[in-house]
Amino acid sequence: MKKRLPFILIIVCGVLLCFSCKQTTDTKSNLTSLDEVDTIDLATYNSWVEGWKVKGQGFTDTMLLEYFTMPMVDLREYARHPSAAARLVLGMDTTVYPMEAHIMLLSTDLNKEPILPPLANIYDLTTPCPKTCYPPLK
Repeated sequence: MKKRLPFILIIVCGVLLCFSCKQTTDTKSNLTSLDEVDTIDLATYNSWVEGWKVKGQGFTDTMLLEYFTMPMVDLREYARHPSAAARLVLGMDTTVYPMEAHIMLLSTDLNKEPILPPLANIYDLTTPCPKTCYPPLK
């Protein structure tokens, strides 16, 4: 798993880069309906980051995390806001059983500092497998 995690993050970054280069044609009313879909607050973000620091190593030693499914609505909403870069942060929700891994997406400015709420949303790009897995490709 430790060898696969950087590969997963590289793929996610590539998807984000490809998507952010594409201009959206959504109308303002459509964008408003996408606002704050799959977003989390700063307290949840901090809790999950701390959860990953404390439990992430043991989690990846015992659980084969195969992939994360990312809703396109999150990417459309994210691409709508100006950002110098996207930062993907690993998190762990330790309040549920079994614990659940998360990938969170935040915007950064030109100095690589995170842009936090209320200036920008933090997105939870989470549907990890295992927990929610789809049939293998054939």
